[in-house]
Amino acid sequence: MVGVIVAIVAFAGVIIASGRSSAGGTTAIVVAAHDIQLRTEISAADLQLVPYSSANLPPGAYTATSAVVGKIAAVDFSAGQPILSNLVSSSATTIVGSATSYLPIPAGWVAVTIPSGEQQAVAGYIQPGDYISVIATVTPQGSRYPEARTVFTNLHVIRVGPAVADATGSVSGTVGTAHAAGVSSSLTVVVSQCDAEYLNWFLTYASLKYTLESYKDYKPAPAAPAAACPAVTSANGVTGSDVQKRWPGLLSP
Repeated sequence: MVGVIVAIVAFAGVIIASGRSSAGGTTAIVVAAHDIQLRTEISAADLQLVPYSSANLPPGAYTATSAVVGKIAAVDFSAGQPILSNLVSSSATTIVGSATSYLPIPAGWVAVTIPSGEQQAVAGYIQPGDYISVIATVTPQGSRYPEARTVFTNLHVIRVGPAVADATGSVSGTVGTAHAAGVSSSLTVVVSQCDAEYLNWFLTYASLKYTLESYKDYKPAPAAPAAACPAVTSANGVTGSDVQKRWPGLLSP
């Protein structure tokens, strides 16, 4: 009888200890090491492992960074946010940003809208979250032939097409199913106020076309204002002389 009692007590102790271990156990899961922007290809440097309660693991959590490297962020991740399987994709082409009531413009930057079209803007394949380069075609003074030159690179597209009002009258960018892909009349990009003036000059005096950069070449969104143009008040206007100084040979041989 004593032996039976001792065995029961020992077994109960094992059960209690196992329950405590399970309740207090942790599992390391993959989280964002820093803010990760929508449609960014995730690298090992973007990730870290942190312990989470084993009893409260988020569904779809990853336990190895290697399983996430190379995937594309389908949402904007904040530092420390768990990377879940339903928030990443194996292809950037399946990802479309969601509309918000405000434009995601970093401090010190502005949004500017540029014209778009099938031949001008990569046949409508440009989507919100993409990055584009701008090619300007002008005829230099005294030259018989026009010159085409890339004048801007890595411009972040934050909206495609015009804003629309919903049934309540609230206005948002059209990044839903209607204008997320396909030919649109305009693109809205983020630039410094100084570059907005240069863009306006080129829109007036040059012919512009855009190229869509590979998602593998995307750079992080600016974390600080542009050093050469830190505020809207930094812009001082643009003349042909300014364009010639910044892009030598574009306006005259």
